[in-house]
Amino acid sequence: MKYLFALLAFSFVLGSCSISQEYFFNKDFSGTYKMEFDLSGISDIDEGGADDLEISQQELDSLKMAFENIEGISKVNVETKNSVIYVAYSFKDLNALNKSLENFSQDDLSFGDENKFAFENNVFSYNFSEDNMGETPADSVAQMMSFLAYNVKMTFEKKIKTVSNGELNAEENSVTLEGDLGEIATSKKSLNLEVTFK
Repeated sequence: MKYLFALLAFSFVLGSCSISQEYFFNKDFSGTYKMEFDLSGISDIDEGGADDLEISQQELDSLKMAFENIEGISKVNVETKNSVIYVAYSFKDLNALNKSLENFSQDDLSFGDENKFAFENNVFSYNFSEDNMGETPADSVAQMMSFLAYNVKMTFEKKIKTVSNGELNAEENSVTLEGDLGEIATSKKSLNLEVTFK
């Protein structure tokens, strides 16, 4: 996430942004990933809006190609519309998914390389290392980071038995983590998650 903060540090002062990530996992842990990075809060206040980030079509095409070059990643779509950046693709397994998340750290549209999925000893885990965010930021920086809201939703073909974090839905097949990154930076919340299945 640290690269993303550098990209948007000045923009947070102008308005709020949000990141929504959706994962769908089949029984074999292949699946799909979707991300929406909504910058409309900036464009509502600053007439330049997301264009100030100077994200060109060439850069988006380069990011798409980088995903397409990862073994196990397919059906890649990267685009922007109405101040929202969209990324979507299918992954063959958790290894391919982890590789794709590492790919974000090579671009300004980065979410860090510490997002790791695993399935070991019948436990599915999502490890977002808070260490990746560096030292606890000053109050002013943490407040600035609080303008970036997040929503992470993971849906499984399997029924969920237990979750260590987040909110389990009534159908017992989906868990949602949400808040803002100021809370993550100050260790008031964690994105780490462990799931067991029925």
